[in-house]
Amino acid sequence: MAEEDRELERQKAERKAVKDKRRAEREERRRKMKKARTEEEEIADRIAAEERMLVVAQRKLESIRMLDELLERVKVIVQSAATPLPPRSRDSNPSAAAAG
Repeated sequence: MAEEDRELERQKAERKAVKDKRRAEREERRRKMKKARTEEEEIADRIAAEERMLVVAQRKLESIRMLDELLERVKVIVQSAATPLPPRSRDSNPSAAAAG
């Protein structure tokens, strides 16, 4: 009887060892999958951050271009206002000079 009990205990221990090994393998696979998922998420986060930075840079560039255009228009207006118009006198009208 004692020998049979020992054999049953040994078989039980073997089954438990197999179960523990399978459980450990499953846990390892899950850890690897989770790690791979987190790496993918990290890459996705980096891509999203780069896209946001690109949008900000594009907005800044557009602002600079708009300011450049605005300043060019102001420059033209200032230049046209700074050039004096020839004085208008009564003698400068050719039709009045011919009549008189």
